Amino acid sequence: MKFVTRSNIQGVISAPPSKSHSQRLLLNSILTSSELKIKNLSDCEDSILLIYALKQWGKSINFNSHSAKIRGEISRTESTIHLGESGFCARVLPLVALCFEGTTVFSGAKSLFQRPLSDLTTIANQLSAKIEIDYERCTITSHGPALGADISIDGSISSQYLTGILYLFSKLEVFNTIAVKSLQSKGYIDYTLDALQSMGIRFENYDYSKFNLLNISHFHANQFVVEGDWSAAAFLMVVGAIAGKMKILGLNFESIQPDKAIFELLQKIGAKIILTKESFVIEKSELIAFDYDSTHTPDLVPALIPLALSISGKSTIRGVERLKFKESDRLANLVNQFKQMGSEIEILDGVIEINGGKFIGGNAQTFNDHRLAMSFAVAGAISERGVTIDNEECVSKSYPEFWNDMKKINLESK
Repeated sequence: MKFVTRSNIQGVISAPPSKSHSQRLLLNSILTSSELKIKNLSDCEDSILLIYALKQWGKSINFNSHSAKIRGEISRTESTIHLGESGFCARVLPLVALCFEGTTVFSGAKSLFQRPLSDLTTIANQLSAKIEIDYERCTITSHGPALGADISIDGSISSQYLTGILYLFSKLEVFNTIAVKSLQSKGYIDYTLDALQSMGIRFENYDYSKFNLLNISHFHANQFVVEGDWSAAAFLMVVGAIAGKMKILGLNFESIQPDKAIFELLQKIGAKIILTKESFVIEKSELIAFDYDSTHTPDLVPALIPLALSISGKSTIRGVERLKFKESDRLANLVNQFKQMGSEIEILDGVIEINGGKFIGGNAQTFNDHRLAMSFAVAGAISERGVTIDNEECVSKSYPEFWNDMKKINLESK
């Protein structure tokens, strides 16, 4: 339990390592037996789960103080690979496992199997392979190997299936066509393609509706540095913009991370931001209400709600339907929890509408969703009565140092 009260934010924070970048650089290791070195690697739960999976696939991994050395071939394991609550691992690793001949079994938390996973089966069938999902036993079983074929997938639920296919086709050197309908979170596919290109693998991208493997080079980078995480930094930026003044280090302004859009939005609505070569300072400002489309940046929504609550007038957030399929029903839970804490917030025709200007506070349930916990913490900094957050430790899924970092910038909590 954590009780967060109105705060005067002050201090300096380094953005945590990007979870998304860490996951893709770790996946790069399946494409080579040569040693890869990764610095500033995230130690969040989702990254650790992927490291354990790679170890079970035969990779030798020395991980210490946010640095990793990875080498060795991958091979099918006889033991079950645990996925925890990682949606990324659940949608990517069973597809990658189709590069093996034989059966690979994955297990996960019950909550993971409440999320959409059935596209795994559809994709495997098109590749003359098989993936079985047992929702009672909470297992996914991959039967390989896959064979090259032109395939079609639905990208409206998650772009992570496409990431899994891109790695599978790269490993098997499959030059067939991947047709994609209604792709969401396009920026995360850019991130995947960029990671693959660093390994000498290039795909042709036909306006995100079709992808073809172009070529594979055996010459590739072997040393990588993980960028700072714009998704996590969104909470830091918002709390600085609404509750004080802070300096943020470690973010790459040339990054292709989709959630860098938070910086552009804050500038647009009047946030006072001072840029330097290696950092920026953001401080409390008079902000204007906003209308934002989160279709390709759904992870920003939990940070945008406390931002909107701090601003007088009506703000709207569009493109929120896929929040239903996150670690919890993030859409309903965010709206309902903030509503019961006295906020004027509604979902109307698939759009979140927030009438801001004040936030009372109260008791907030996280539903074991890391981004809900961080959203409530930021809102607590502007609350009239404080916010009591249950299961605050769930932030470790993506940002293990969140509460320590909040303490560094004087967030009042106990």
